[in-house]
Amino acid sequence: MALENVGGRQTFFGALPDKNKFGGKIHYSGSVKEIRYSFSFDDMPATDSGNAMVIAIPAGAKIVDAVLKVGTAWVGGTSVALGLTDQDGTANDPDGLVTATQGATANLTAGAVITGTGSLVGAVGDASADQVFTSLVVGTYTAGTMDVIVRYQAFGADAA
Repeated sequence: MALENVGGRQTFFGALPDKNKFGGKIHYSGSVKEIRYSFSFDDMPATDSGNAMVIAIPAGAKIVDAVLKVGTAWVGGTSVALGLTDQDGTANDPDGLVTATQGATANLTAGAVITGTGSLVGAVGDASADQVFTSLVVGTYTAGTMDVIVRYQAFGADAA
């Protein structure tokens, strides 16, 4: 698989591996960058070394904010939390972006917008690239979609 990024439009050549399906769109404003992901109840990113996302947050970046926007209401489970993991599959903080309390099913109604208050929001990342993951999905969901937007400030070569 090859990736070409021309004028902000990403073009993939060849088949995308199943485990790399969680891509995102990046928007820039100076050193602050934005990644967007779309998830559904039956297709959430988990922590494993082969589940690297196409777009990751660079090492040492500061998480500016994380926002979860619900599309279809979440039904059947108890809560969903969002965190970051190193791309090698080592979990950093399973609810470091959106906590399980914030991601309670009662809050995951259609059109809801949740601004994450996890411990990684406002913090500088560790020495490896990170990706968004969900290891804290409690219960068995039967419906639900969400968009997750993570804005971060990159430093050094990643800030360009």
